[in-house]
Amino acid sequence: MEAFCGEWKPVSVSENFCDYLTATGAEADFVERVREHIKSGNIAPNLVEKVGIEGNVVNMTVEVGGKETYKISLKLGEPTEIQTLDKRTVTRLTEFKDGEFHFNDTGPYEAHLTSKIIDGGRILLTLSCNGIEATRCYERVA
Repeated sequence: MEAFCGEWKPVSVSENFCDYLTATGAEADFVERVREHIKSGNIAPNLVEKVGIEGNVVNMTVEVGGKETYKISLKLGEPTEIQTLDKRTVTRLTEFKDGEFHFNDTGPYEAHLTSKIIDGGRILLTLSCNGIEATRCYERVA
């Protein structure tokens, strides 16, 4: 799990990422803002995701432009109610097996996310909802 600790920035996203967001029920204006960033080649401007592990708790913080905008703590094996980046409430079950994080979201939608280390230290996040699968790739900042 320690390999996931650090600061990460998104460097690529699959073409159907916005389809995934739509499948989760994200609001159209949020999806459109994401779509415009992707089209411009600026996947997530000034976004940094920080990951820390304390025992069996995974702490995640998202910063945009140096300001903390989102923070969650997830205890392995226990469902946790969280708010998504676009302020929807879901229950997330977090597990770590075979070197990968598995996140299962239930609530207004059901989704499965898998995060694994690939290609010399990058993180590949695979997201699926209602038959739509998308990916995001992150590289270490610090």
